[in-house]
Amino acid sequence: MKMKTQNTIKQTLKNGDTVQLKNTNSCFTIFLGHNKNFCLEMNCKVIKSTKTLQPILKKLKELNAEILPF
Repeated sequence: MKMKTQNTIKQTLKNGDTVQLKNTNSCFTIFLGHNKNFCLEMNCKVIKSTKTLQPILKKLKELNAEILPF
C-alpha cells in the first residue's frame, strides 16, 4: 500500500470508522479495538491485534487484500 493510503486508513480508524478489504476468498475488516489497538478481522474472526498499524498492513499485503470501493 502507498503511504497516502496508509495515512488515510489510520485517520479513518482514529475517527472511529472501520476499513473493509477483500481478496478472492476472504473479507477483512480493520478497526480500532480494546486499549486502542489496531485489529484485523478475517471473515469475522480477529487474526491480529497490534499497537501500530504497520504489522496489519504487512499482513494484508501478504494476503493480497484490496480496499473495497465505497
